[in-house]
Amino acid sequence: MRKFLEGCTMALLAKQMIEVVISQKVRQAARDRVEDYYTINSRSSSIHQYGYDPKRMFVGFLGEEIIRDYYNVLEPDNDPDYDLLINGYRVDVKTMACKSKPKLDYMCSANWYVYKTGPDYYLFIRVRNDYTKAWIIGYMECAEFYQKSIVQKR
Repeated sequence: MRKFLEGCTMALLAKQMIEVVISQKVRQAARDRVEDYYTINSRSSSIHQYGYDPKRMFVGFLGEEIIRDYYNVLEPDNDPDYDLLINGYRVDVKTMACKSKPKLDYMCSANWYVYKTGPDYYLFIRVRNDYTKAWIIGYMECAEFYQKSIVQKR
């Protein structure tokens, strides 16, 4: 079984990334979660953080499903403050789509409004636009991430 969150070192700082080939099973699990989300929330008048953009929702759920598959996490956690519970740590998966393999000096990002007491760690992942490959960039404690981050307004 793969170890997670030992040593609290971002893979990015160690000059390595984990490349993952995305299986059809994982892609389908993400599609199913998008469909379930729309079914459950179709009557809701609240605005979701993704603005109900199915492509962005799919990419986010795909990142979570990749991590679930890679680390053998049985079920997603339905807590609104974090995505997965891995070895007792609350993890918020931050997924970005990309055209090609990311470079080692690329920045990782998270929206400022997401910063709350919910997750213990951010785990950063990039997914190629054709949904065939992904790269697990690394992870960082949320408090450390915001301490080291630079806030940029949109």
